[in-house]
Amino acid sequence: MKFNWDFDLKWTPELKSTLVHAAVGAMAGIASSMVTSGKLALAMLLVFSWATGQAIQKFTKWQPKVKQADGTEKHQTKWWLGNGFYPFLIFWLFCWVLFYALQHPVL
Repeated sequence: MKFNWDFDLKWTPELKSTLVHAAVGAMAGIASSMVTSGKLALAMLLVFSWATGQAIQKFTKWQPKVKQADGTEKHQTKWWLGNGFYPFLIFWLFCWVLFYALQHPVL
């Protein structure tokens, strides 16, 4: 059986948002590992993820909007959680644990 490695990568808004959030999450995780307070590292997680989400919302058209009953449009929170916050959190946590462990060895 031969595996076909030829695939077509489509740059969908979901993929773009996930990649941006993952990259910023990794950088925020490295920056958070350099602080000594866990509360400050958690605050950095929340601030960086919120700022990244707001920047993507403001400067791109990636996140879909839903019409409300009163006629206004609102961004989907569920979309942002799945394509923004969760990848950000995973990469932030991975980089934070890795670099914190390298900077503060147990032995």
